[in-house]
Amino acid sequence: MALLLPLVPSNPNYVFSCIVVNQEVSIRVRWNARDSAWYMDWSDANGGRIIAGMKIVLGVNLGRASTHELFKRIIVRAVDTSNRGAEAGFDDIGVRVVVRVYTISDDGVVE
Repeated sequence: MALLLPLVPSNPNYVFSCIVVNQEVSIRVRWNARDSAWYMDWSDANGGRIIAGMKIVLGVNLGRASTHELFKRIIVRAVDTSNRGAEAGFDDIGVRVVVRVYTISDDGVVE
């Protein structure tokens, strides 16, 4: 079952923590007004960088560029719940556009 990240619309810069594959992760979410896009930075419980500058876009594995061990076990996807196919605007993240984390099992099955 996928983990739904608790994203907050209309808040340009915030941090939350969650457990991803038995690992505590701190996620900083920020709005880039110049790019009109949302970005995430992920850190481990000790503040070590997992991935920085991950742009939230529809239809791709958001962590695909990371070489961190965590991203060998998960898939992170942004989904437009309205099926319009429009990227998240300032007021859309966590409402119309959600981000889900899926686990890849040992046999390669996405859960």
